[in-house]
Parts: sequence; structure tokens; C-alpha cells
Amino acid sequence: MKKLFLSFFVLVLPLICIAQVTDLNQKLPTDKSVRVGKLSNGMSYFIKQYSNPKERGEFYIVHNVGAMQEEDNQNGLAHFLEHMAFNGTKNFPGKSMLNYLGSIGVRFGYNVNAYTSKERTVYNISNVPLIRESITDSVLLALHDWSYYISCLPEEIEAERGVIREEWRLGDNSRSRMMRKASEFQYKGSKYPERTVIGLPEVINNFVPATLVNFYHKWYRPDMQAIVLIGDFDVDQMEKKVISTFSSIPKTENPTPKILYSVPDNKEPIVGIISDPETKASAVKLIFKLQGPDAEQKLTLVPIYNSVAGQLITDMVQSKLDAAKDGPNPPFKTTAAVLSPGSANLTFLQMTFSPLNDDYMLALNGVLTEIERVKKFGFTQRELDIAKAGAAKKLEADISKLSKRKNEDFVSPVIEHFTRGEALTPEEYKKDKEREILQSITIEEINRNISRFLTDNNRIVLVSCPEKDRDKIPDEKVIAEAVVNAGQIDVRPYENNLDKKSLAPDLKLTGSPIVTQKDWTKYGFKEWTLKNGVKIFWYRNSEPDSRMTIQAYSKGGIVYVKEVEIASAKLLEYALRTKGLANLNDKELKLYLSEKDAYLSTSLSLNSESVSGYSSLKDTETLFKLLYLNFVSPRFDVENFTKMIDRQKELMAKSADSKISIFRDSVTNIKYQNNPYMRPLKVSDLDKANLESVKKVYFERFANANDFTFFIMGPQTDEQIKPLIEKFIGSLPVGKNMENYKESVYIQKGVKELRYYDNEMLTPKSQITVNYNGTMAYNQKNILTLYFLKYVLSDRYMKSIREEKGGAYYVSVSADLIANPKNRVELSVEFETDPKLRDELIGIVQKEIDDLVANGPKASEIKDAVLYVKKNHKDREKNSDYWYGRFKSLILDGTDIYDGEEEGIDKVSTSDIQKLAKELFSQGNKLTFIYGTK
Repeated sequence: MKKLFLSFFVLVLPLICIAQVTDLNQKLPTDKSVRVGKLSNGMSYFIKQYSNPKERGEFYIVHNVGAMQEEDNQNGLAHFLEHMAFNGTKNFPGKSMLNYLGSIGVRFGYNVNAYTSKERTVYNISNVPLIRESITDSVLLALHDWSYYISCLPEEIEAERGVIREEWRLGDNSRSRMMRKASEFQYKGSKYPERTVIGLPEVINNFVPATLVNFYHKWYRPDMQAIVLIGDFDVDQMEKKVISTFSSIPKTENPTPKILYSVPDNKEPIVGIISDPETKASAVKLIFKLQGPDAEQKLTLVPIYNSVAGQLITDMVQSKLDAAKDGPNPPFKTTAAVLSPGSANLTFLQMTFSPLNDDYMLALNGVLTEIERVKKFGFTQRELDIAKAGAAKKLEADISKLSKRKNEDFVSPVIEHFTRGEALTPEEYKKDKEREILQSITIEEINRNISRFLTDNNRIVLVSCPEKDRDKIPDEKVIAEAVVNAGQIDVRPYENNLDKKSLAPDLKLTGSPIVTQKDWTKYGFKEWTLKNGVKIFWYRNSEPDSRMTIQAYSKGGIVYVKEVEIASAKLLEYALRTKGLANLNDKELKLYLSEKDAYLSTSLSLNSESVSGYSSLKDTETLFKLLYLNFVSPRFDVENFTKMIDRQKELMAKSADSKISIFRDSVTNIKYQNNPYMRPLKVSDLDKANLESVKKVYFERFANANDFTFFIMGPQTDEQIKPLIEKFIGSLPVGKNMENYKESVYIQKGVKELRYYDNEMLTPKSQITVNYNGTMAYNQKNILTLYFLKYVLSDRYMKSIREEKGGAYYVSVSADLIANPKNRVELSVEFETDPKLRDELIGIVQKEIDDLVANGPKASEIKDAVLYVKKNHKDREKNSDYWYGRFKSLILDGTDIYDGEEEGIDKVSTSDIQKLAKELFSQGNKLTFIYGTK
């Protein structure tokens, strides 16, 4: 009867909600700060003045077109056209657009980019410096050309085929293949699974240029396009420019109507078994396919209400699944419930869970049991209170960020409005309504909503596994029958102990007073030393909606533990995930914190220990209590530890024959010369593991608060924060043993190469890393010069490897100057390519470096880099985070690397870069790692 009762209320839900919350049919207001218009050719435009950062602008052209508009012989052309937008237009032939944008500090791949999806295509030029009217005019002209005048020259198309092939190769892995297979079931009966965006190799390699041009002019037309401009400009003047620039684009006569594709409902469960020879993952997904609001409802409160109710239900389902996972005889190892949007106006409520010992049916039936329990008995008021507290924390955090939004943050709502019909409503209004609904929604409403989200139709089950384990999966019919018959499962109300428990009710602390003070006026910090010797750096944060934060660092780390304890130190990382405090075990602590806005964690790394936490102003004392208890009263559970060890063993067993795992372990051992502190854990380590040894490491590493440096920021006055610091930090255990950085790990010197061939990979590819390392002084000039070196190499590889050779979709260049435990430098070049091009491209990597060492960079290369870096430097907000970063660098690394940075940027010369390149590369340390097919 209870189940029938719930289903009945689905029909009258809107009327009930109107009575209890508000009128869900109430129209949402339109954001009046956005100038909206439409040209005579049908093109829409959206213009908004905003000035964070100042003198900057966001320039977008949005095409309400995507891969769904492709015919079978055009599969991949929407994405291919996106690439062609950067290879020549009417007014910007060849690479002249990118060259011009680079000359004003707007960098390709960072500020200039695009994306294509199944339903829309978006091109953008972002963070444009609005310092001259000619810049604005030129950027608008680029958008104008993208609308109708992309050249699509045959020779450029031929050159780009190689880049697209490498992008396809880069993305063709077990994860993406399984996602594509999953979409065949999630969107079954529609066109969606037939389009992959990246396209099919046979289409990409063989289409004639006319096919691309015809597709372009058929679909990329003014009535399907919008110009979106957000930035520090006069709206009236910008509107005039838009009208004069874009009105001349011809209107399409008798345009082909766009078909809005949908996904049919399914009464019977859809079951998909997905396997791949390269995956090691096993999982089951139970998915509820939910139809979204219609076009009229999208302009009302309905989507906001659905979002609030749906997320609360999802969170409470997650809590029940967690309870089943952590209880006796758990049916699955891990579980995650997520409510996420999909294509075709769909939302998916998805539960993903991993089976125990490859028992897929046990896992599925375990989840079905919990879902059936929810459907028959609903949730309790206590469960809702906990879920609402968590949702309220997240909502208030989101609201606090509204005043800090940047220009780019206003773009997405406009795109959603233009392409999906979402309401263009001020975010402040939507958040206020979300808060109103969250506060007023009742347990009765939630329980009436259950059958709207946990439906008896539109159910999908996906089982994923390695190809070799496919015979362990039950037949699709058996899985479907389990779902259909779930209503017959005999369930009883779940008796979960959700009573409130106190964290540490009898805490009596003696504390320690502040005895000395020093002002760091330049940085806004005050240095306080307690009588027990602990040092505090305090920053009063007067920014709106600021939160309390605590971060503490201690030199030391894993390198200070004995060699026989290294495995225990590494296992501590996992044990910390299920650590309780004082009176509360991990589950009780999670429940306790669910109704408080405070969080704190501890971590142990190779060279340091750290503590990091945050809270609202209201829960500041809770944050300090968590800090104190993490030092003096952590609680580790034997059962949790045993489960963790068993799970790690299972993961290791699954990856024991994994070639990529063997390769990665080999890379680590070669790079760090088999150093025991860097050696990956083995099953033998787990066999010897015991909780007492892990706890011993924790207490040794966190035994001496005097060895930590505390950084605290918050909105309180000095008088308000001092008593908490004196009480809680002043009561922490202290000692006399002060540790320093200890160099115990050394990177391999000389030239080494590892080639590991895996000819079982489905797609021929080579994954390549070339690492250069050495010693180098840690100072601002070297940091800036190293950045410019990275910039120049990135641009050169873009030209030589991507554009000229079509050899890689992207070449990553990373560089890092490290202060501790010893000044050193690393620079790595990484990319994926066709094995046929592997050795040639590795040669190009070295050739570009040799050229920089011999001749240095060109002045033009540095000019663009300087403009880009200076623009970013100017845009960097001089807020609390900025000053905290500077000050922490000064205290922990001994130098403020930002001091005089702007002047330092101008001082970096081509000879400086050449000199640094010589210093790095002449040390002769080069490690090359290659994985892939032969």
C-alpha cells in the first residue's frame, strides 16, 4: 500500500508543492544586466558589462549546432570544422589570427580555444586586453569570420587530418571506448550513440573538402548563432559594433530546420554488458533515466525545485548505500550515487558500485534492496535534516563566491540559455530561491518525490569488466529479471543509528599564552609565539564572506621514518581516510560534521607533514577542536584497516599482470634509482602490515606541534581569535626535536631510456616522456626565466610537432624549480603519437632544445611571452590568497618569489633564457620513457 501511495502522488505533485513551498509555475525574472538582441539576419547577441578583471573582455560565438547535425558520411566534421577555424579565415589567412592574438598577449590553447559537443559548438577568445579600440574591432572581426568565412582551404584540411588523427589516437583508450559503449544503452533508440564528436577515422581520412564546406554553410548560419560578450566595456558602444560588424553576414534563405532529437522511454530495463581488453576495472551501474522539464517549465521554478529535491534524495540514497557497504556482510566494496545532466534534456540518477570478489549479482541485488527499502518506507526526518545541512553548507559556499565572480563566469549561463532554453536569470535570485526551497521542503514532500526519481521504468543496468572476465557476468536476461522483480524483495525499515554524539565533551585544556608578537606589515600578517614555543602567523581577512582557514607545515616527512617502517608510512595515507577522533569513530565523525561547516585533514608526504582545514565563522571553535584532536586523539579502527588492506591486495592482484602498471613501476624505480622511499608498495608489504606500526608512524610524525608552522586566516578580530589559539594550539604537545629537510631521494643522473612495448593495445600508439633534470638555484629570476623557456618550447613544439608533422594533438611541456630539500630543476616533454613517428618526433624534441642552447630564442618569441605573462600578472587579484601565497613562500622557502615580479618580467632577456637552457641541459641528465605498441 505504501508503494501505491507514493506513486499516486506523482500525479498531483505540482499542486501539493504549490501549497507547501511556493508557486512552481512562477516565472523566473530575466537578467536585465544582459543586453539581448537579434540582428535582421537572425543572429542573436548577448552583451554584459562586468569588470573583473578590469580592462578585459570575453568574446564568444556560440553555434547551436553539433555532431547531431552530421549525416553518416559527415561523422566528425563539426569537430573538424572547429579545428579549421584556427587555420585561416577571410580576414585572417593562415595562422595570422593566432599570430595577431599572440602579439596582444592572448595565447592559443589558453585564451583562444573552442569545443564541440553533440549539441553545440563554441569558439572563444578570452581575457582580451581592452586597451585599444583596434583590439576590440579585430577580435570582433575574428568572430565575424568564424560565423561564415572560415576558409577551409584544401591544403590546410590535408595538414589538419594528421592532427585530428592524433587527437583520436589520444582519446582512444579503454575508458573512452567503454563510455561510448555505455552511451549506446543510455541513449538507446536515438541518434545520440551514432555520433562520437571526434568522428570516425574513415571519414576524417577520406572526406573531400566540399563536404566540409557544404556542412559548414548548411548549419553554421546566423539564425543558429549567438555572439556573447562579457567585459569591461560600454554596452551601448559594444552593441553598435556588433550591429555594424555582423549585420552584413548573409541571411540563409529556406534554412534547413534543426531536428531536436529525443531519447525514448523504456518500460523494461535496458541491460548492457561492457568489456574491454585493456581495462582492469569492474563495476555495476544502476541508472534511472529522468526526463527534464519542458521548454515552458525551464522558465519557472520547476528546475530549481527538481534540483534541490533530487540532490537531497541522491544524498540520502548515498547514505543508505554507505551504511550497507560498512555493515556486516556488505554486498559491494564501494558505491557512489550521482545526479548529473545528460544530453537530450535528460538527467541521470546513477549509482555505481564495485562488486566484492567479482560477484556482480550480489552487488546489484544489494543496491536494489536499498532502493526498494527507500521506495517502500521512504526517508526519516533525521535523514533529511542531515542531508539538508550538507546541502545548506554547499549552497552558502556557492553564494559566498558570487561576489568574486570573474567575467568568464557569466558566459556559461548565456550559452545554456541560447542552446538549451534555460532561464537567463540572475544567479543571486536563483540561489535565494534554492535556499528558500531547501529550508521549507518537508519530509512528506521528499517522500512523495521518491517515485519521480527512483522510477519503475527508464531503468538501465550497465556492467563493465575486463574482457577476460566477461564469462563471470550473468546473462542480460537474468540481470533484467532481478531489476523487474526487485519489488518482491522482502525489506524492513533500516535501523541506522543517527543519534547525535558529542566529539569530546569533557575537554579540559590548560592552554598557553601568546608571549611575543611581530608585525609583518607588508604582508598583513602578525607573528605570534606561544609560551609553549609554537609559532603562529595570523592574517585577518576582511574580504566579504571570508572563511576561517588553518594550514600547518612541518619539515620531515616519510624520509625520517626507518626503512622497515616505510610501508607503514605509505599505508598511513589510506588509514587516514577512515580515521575517527576522540569519542567518535569515522562514521560517527562524518555524521557529527555533516551538521557543521568545518573540516580538517592531516597528511604525510615525502618531505613534510601538514594539516589543512576550514570552517564558517560560526563553526570556528569546532575547527580548532578538530585541530587539537587530530594531534592528540586520532582514532584508528582495526576493522577499517583490515578492509583497506584487503582492498589494496585485490587491486594489486588485478594489476599484477597489467603492462601499464609494470611500466609505471619501472619508471619510478629507474628515475629514483630503486630508492626504498619511492618504491611502490607490494603485496608482501601488505602481508606484513599492522595497524600498530601505522599508528606509531602517525604519532611520531605529529608528536611535536613546536615543529609545525601555523598559518591562520579568518574574519575575526585579533581579540576574538587569540583565545582560541591560546586554548587549543597552546595545549598541543611540544618537544625539543626540531627537524629540517632531509635529502634522501636522488634522481637518476646521466642518460637513460626505457622502452616498454605492449602489442596487445587495440590502438597503435606511443606514450612518450622526455625528462631533463639537474640542480639550479631557487630564486625569482630563475623561476621567471624557466617559465619563458617552457613557453618558447611549447610554442615551438606546437609548430614543429603538431602543425608541420601532424604528429601529436598536444605536446605538454612542464617545468618546475624546486626549493626543498635541495634546489633542483625538472623539465618534462610529454605527448602521444603514432609509433611510426615516435623516433622522429623524439629527435625533434631534442633538436629544438639544442637550437635554444646554441642560438637562444628569437626576440619575437619572448615579446609574446612577456605580454602574456604581464597580462596575467596584472589580472592576478591582490587578495588574501595572493598575500598568503607570497608570505608562505617567504616563511617556508626563505624567499618571496613574487617580490618585484613585474619588474623582473621585463628584465628577462633572450640571453638569460639561453643561459638557463645551457645550465639545465648541459648537465647531461636525460630520461626517456616510452610505452606503447612497437
